[in-house]
Amino acid sequence: SLEKAIRNEKNPLVLNMVFNAMLLPPPGEGGLKKNMRKAAQKQFLQVLKASWDTLRKEVLAAKVPQSDWIVALRGGVMALGGIGNDLKNPPSAESEKDAEVSPDTRQSLQMIVDMAQSAAKTFDRAWKKKDTNKKLVAACSQLLQTCEDALNSITGSRRNHLNEAITAPLDKVGNRGAAMLGAILNWVDDLKEEGVKDPRPPK
Repeated sequence: SLEKAIRNEKNPLVLNMVFNAMLLPPPGEGGLKKNMRKAAQKQFLQVLKASWDTLRKEVLAAKVPQSDWIVALRGGVMALGGIGNDLKNPPSAESEKDAEVSPDTRQSLQMIVDMAQSAAKTFDRAWKKKDTNKKLVAACSQLLQTCEDALNSITGSRRNHLNEAITAPLDKVGNRGAAMLGAILNWVDDLKEEGVKDPRPPK
């Protein structure tokens, strides 16, 4: 099944292909009709949800040889970005307020934040020995930036907490790993109205 393929696949090229299958073209560009698209995205969300804790555990335990595999996880985060957008509640015609966040969009946001925290913890661990962990540091940076892009895409915002932690001069941030973990907390704080909670450890 797709779920098993995601949980068990260790070849980054194959994993990337699996995630690419979940990246649907933008609405209106051929492809699936609206109702079929939503049904597909709901199914993809359940598949990713069932696999997510396993993937997060592996990110937390990752060492340099797993760097390319971590980069491949960006495809899963990109898929969640599309899912979170497609499964939003439609805006209300009677109200100027934004529509209430749908459970599926909230789930997508939470999963992205959870993965970002796992990547930030591994970044922090790798950064402490960055001379021998350069590839792992770079892989986590890429995954974290993809998480931020997906969160911004779903929320229609342009926040750059993670990007600033990654790119700011060292004399400004001091401990870059700690800055990364702090950036996750800033995102959680920003997303409280959407119902996002503090990341929990993977089960």
